[in-house]
Amino acid sequence: MPADSSHVVLFAGPFDYAAFAVLVLANAWYARRPGAARPKWWAKPAVIVLFVLVLPLLSMRAEMVRTLRPPGTPTDAFELLYTMFRFPIYWFLLAVQTGVFNAYSRRKRLLFIRRYRLKT
Repeated sequence: MPADSSHVVLFAGPFDYAAFAVLVLANAWYARRPGAARPKWWAKPAVIVLFVLVLPLLSMRAEMVRTLRPPGTPTDAFELLYTMFRFPIYWFLLAVQTGVFNAYSRRKRLLFIRRYRLKT
């Protein structure tokens, strides 16, 4: 008899995979964007709030809804404990995203300066 699909535990759920895909697409768009324009003043605090609070909470909520069981079915306390690890995962992603953003920005500024100096 096959196991119930509600007992399958994933370290990253479907919501997380969708968030990672959007992050990769945003990075690809930024890498190909011409110019060395800096982001607006509100962009960095918005990204920090997004990665520190909003995305982990949404991810936890999506995972808790996915593990709902009918009344009377026991739920092990450790089944949802791993959802607390969503916060450090997204904090690590924030650190990686900051590093990638800084590398792109530095590279774009250097390319912009080199082009400007070569034309004059």
